Amino acid sequence: NPSTFVSGAVLTAAQQNVLANNDRFFHGPPAVQVRRNAALAIATGGWEEVTLDTEDWDTNTMWSSTAATKVFCRTAGKFLVMFQGGFASSTVGTDRGVGFRKNSTSGDPDWSVMINHDQLAGTAGNGGTGTVALTTGQYVQLVMIHNVGSNLNTSTAAFTPTISMLWVSS
Repeated sequence: NPSTFVSGAVLTAAQQNVLANNDRFFHGPPAVQVRRNAALAIATGGWEEVTLDTEDWDTNTMWSSTAATKVFCRTAGKFLVMFQGGFASSTVGTDRGVGFRKNSTSGDPDWSVMINHDQLAGTAGNGGTGTVALTTGQYVQLVMIHNVGSNLNTSTAAFTPTISMLWVSS
């Protein structure tokens, strides 16, 4: 709850520290961006987790290479999640997709987008955004799908598989 101050009142050191900490937090909220630089073979037919290998930034220890498919919530709240993913060129099959799952290692993603069929002859990719409420310890995962009939590599150029999270409110 916000404090109400009376005219002429002097702030205690504890009150000043709370205000300073809040100011620092809102000027640098928890945020992370991780991606997959190396090609990853995605199996055909089902949503598959992307093992991430490169951290661009992480202000709240949300990603670790020891749990490389998950981005964890360390500060409860509502997050804006941005994601993208692409596949190497293949004219086989008709479907490609990218999305993210919340707190689950199987099943359909909570948010997803399909990749335009006109792109299949070249590097095919897409991205999107979604909002999600997370409690401390919950996580999101970048997932991808295709129906080529055999493994298909992720893109290492355009639409490199990437997921970002930005804390927006409690």
